[in-house]
Amino acid sequence: MLLSSVLSLKSQGDPLADAALNDYQQAQPDVQALLEQGMRQGVSVTAGLPESFRQLLQDCEAAVLSVPAKEIDLAMQPYTSIGPTWLSIALGPGSLAHTYSDPGIAAVLMRTGNLLSETVSRRLLETQLWKISVIKPGGLALGGSGYVHTLQVRLLHARVRATLLQRGWVSADGRQAVPIDQWQMLRTWLDFTVVPFEAFDRIGLTLTHEQTQRLYDAWRVVGHLLGIDSTLLSKVTDHTVALELLKMVDAQLPEPDESSRVLTQAMLGALGNRLAPVLKYPVDVSVMLMASLCRLFHGNELADRLGAQSNWTEALLPMMADANRFRMRRIEDEPAYRDNIQAQSLKAFDAIEAGLPDGTAYQEMAKSLATTDLPSL
Repeated sequence: MLLSSVLSLKSQGDPLADAALNDYQQAQPDVQALLEQGMRQGVSVTAGLPESFRQLLQDCEAAVLSVPAKEIDLAMQPYTSIGPTWLSIALGPGSLAHTYSDPGIAAVLMRTGNLLSETVSRRLLETQLWKISVIKPGGLALGGSGYVHTLQVRLLHARVRATLLQRGWVSADGRQAVPIDQWQMLRTWLDFTVVPFEAFDRIGLTLTHEQTQRLYDAWRVVGHLLGIDSTLLSKVTDHTVALELLKMVDAQLPEPDESSRVLTQAMLGALGNRLAPVLKYPVDVSVMLMASLCRLFHGNELADRLGAQSNWTEALLPMMADANRFRMRRIEDEPAYRDNIQAQSLKAFDAIEAGLPDGTAYQEMAKSLATTDLPSL
């Protein structure tokens, strides 16, 4: 039943965002500016919105208002205990490695020409910045940074979808009629829920059942903002269902291809370079460690297909997991220690955001939606 619901969404786009994009591209600059204004200030105080803009924003506002802001902030608190270093690791060898293992998604990313080795580090940082905007306190409030950034990502996806279709898009398997369809969006959403939650557990950062349940409630709001079918999201009631769903989705995919391997290798190298000073390892050791973590998170079979080779740094992982378990126990048992760790994490998030001198691809998208040149995804 669940699988049939998912399969029915193949080759379906995002009607609300696709319609808003179409009207945006035909509108004058003063009308185009209303979409950004509506994101930041809300529908009720933005006069003159085209109907497609209004429908998109009203749907998004209903989603964020369906869960009290305090509950969302409470749900996101475990991320500040885990901290930016391990969040980056769960994102790279965890979420993104799994995303790239889908040849269909890898084909979209390679087709846009924006995830080559010289720009993959930027892609990593932008994805991290988006996630930080979502998980920071107040991020998903109406007009909050996470709310705005997520809508910008959604519109960027609509733009890429429209542009690739105009260029005669053919997927890697020759069958998928629509790039970034509901199927791929759902799988990517699972990459930011199931995959990191499993990764946290494998490296000693286990979340409680209550924490995980709250996170799914919050991430369903994020999924709605990204344009994923809300009926399907409502079926993901807990981690067990989400894990089952991800396995069913993955079972329908072909094996990772060369594009999957190229993107994964570039990402692991970029993250290893970035984290080497933080981990206090030489760059080559840090890069090898990213491959070992990829193998831990996804298993040897998939890691082999992604080119994440076995190496001696795998011997470090049990020690790291033990250190994380001890740290998580202290966070649970010592409120002062927990408050200090969370305050440090929030400062680090601010520093990461301040470290990007210009706008992200999805922010720049708002300035150039009417063009046909694709920014990096």
